[in-house]
Amino acid sequence: TNDLYPDKAFRGRISYVAERAGSAHSYLVRIVVPNTDNRLVIRAGMYGTVTINKNLTTSLLIPRIALLGSAKNPQVFIIRDSAVALVNIRTGRSNLSSIEVEQGLRAGDLVVTSGHINLAAGSKVAIVR
Repeated sequence: TNDLYPDKAFRGRISYVAERAGSAHSYLVRIVVPNTDNRLVIRAGMYGTVTINKNLTTSLLIPRIALLGSAKNPQVFIIRDSAVALVNIRTGRSNLSSIEVEQGLRAGDLVVTSGHINLAAGSKVAIVR
């Protein structure tokens, strides 16, 4: 909905959601709305209120830099009990910095994001922050 047309509901498609919240703890969302009704003028940059009527699911995301292997056989190193394990994963959607993991990882797994060249499965590691 839009404040100019409070009694009219517009349908659209979400084309972008920001990865991080702004200072007001809100996320920038871009929605594409067909603008075919000549009596109502919706312009780029206008604000509105969005209601999403879908069953949303949560996704597990990892940084793209953690990804190893190939597109057909994606893998990541994870840390368990101070040792590295190489895990096969199944990936989903992605953007420039993150990739969705559909299978192979659990929330809370520690994924290695740097130093891959010096690692092998079973290597002992210490986490440096």
